[in-house]
Amino acid sequence: MLAASARGRFILLSTPGIKSGHFYNAAHSSEWEVFKVTADQCPRISPEWLERERREHDEAYILREYFCEWCDGEFSFFGSDLIAAAFDCNEMPLRVRLFT
Repeated sequence: MLAASARGRFILLSTPGIKSGHFYNAAHSSEWEVFKVTADQCPRISPEWLERERREHDEAYILREYFCEWCDGEFSFFGSDLIAAAFDCNEMPLRVRLFT
């Protein structure tokens, strides 16, 4: 549809998910304009309702669904921050004490 129209717009709308895939790549690309509105910035969401959601769901769910935070996959053995640090030449190497 966009190929036939010079005036078309393509809009993506989603809550963040895991740190991979189409939405993650688009949100971290200079080709897209990103707007972020968290639940506490929305006047239609009361603090009481948000607190009730916090009691019913884990922190990762709350951060992802209501505070626009990207997260590691549920079954990720290593977090993405740890993996990125492994490829960072400026990071100090881990020191492991071996027991003999």
